[in-house]
Amino acid sequence: MSRTVTVSDIETEARNRSDMVSSTFVTSAVAITMIDASYTELYDLLIDNDLYFFSEDSFSTVADQADYTLPSDYYKTLGVDLVRGGDQSITLERFEWMERNRYDNAIKNGVGVLADAYMRYLPIGGVLRFKPTPQAGQTILHTYIPSPAKLTAGGDVIDGVSGWEEYLVVDVAAKMLEKEESDTTPFMIRKEALRSRIEKISSERDFGKSVTISDQRRQNWPWAV
Repeated sequence: MSRTVTVSDIETEARNRSDMVSSTFVTSAVAITMIDASYTELYDLLIDNDLYFFSEDSFSTVADQADYTLPSDYYKTLGVDLVRGGDQSITLERFEWMERNRYDNAIKNGVGVLADAYMRYLPIGGVLRFKPTPQAGQTILHTYIPSPAKLTAGGDVIDGVSGWEEYLVVDVAAKMLEKEESDTTPFMIRKEALRSRIEKISSERDFGKSVTISDQRRQNWPWAV
């Protein structure tokens, strides 16, 4: 999955589309800021539909510690697993804020299967919080979506995936014309058509199997088949 273009490529094409090749009304620095804003919009479209970008963070729990610092590039959580050894993992569930005392009251620092069954997590502020407070030495695997890289230079690279850099070109061209107080209507119509295409195609990467409802009761325990 790679169809890379540079920020300079996007700027050049956006200037061509908006007829601003020789214009200094929009400086290169301003154009890069526009491209960065458009890229974050495209990034959100992609992650809203499928797992195009993800990272993993593994750490061990510490005694009497419920909060663990999130990665510096953290954006959104995809899942949290309790790794019990070998290839055995338990998918942890998220707790709602209104339930923040429920699991502590149910069991405190329990052991074995009962403790694993009650463990929940919640991203809050800059930390990943667990309820109840886990025992020391437990391995946690946090799979998350990283925040999009900030684009600051012409040589910065963008993955257009399947020609979707066109979304950036059209959006930036519209921004340039908007700054000039010119008509942006044709570009906005094109942008919406591209948005519809991206939303449809990006959510159908695996054509071999349809999306199904997850059975939360059976995914954690080997005897529940």
